[in-house]
Amino acid sequence: AATKNKPRPDDHFLETYPKCGTTWQGQILILILQKGEPLKYASDLHAKAPVLEMSGVDLVEKLMRPGP
Repeated sequence: AATKNKPRPDDHFLETYPKCGTTWQGQILILILQKGEPLKYASDLHAKAPVLEMSGVDLVEKLMRPGP
């Protein structure tokens, strides 16, 4: 499933070892991409940055894109 993903030029990937602060690093990445603006709800992290292995390629391809 994850191997079928075709990344786009504006995609960002967060790669970590299991249990090494993935959620914490995801929050930092979101803050960087949103110019310091935190998520309104902590649960929004998984909607904005889904785990490809858990969500599947279909969901990732349906996400809103920031650009054209």
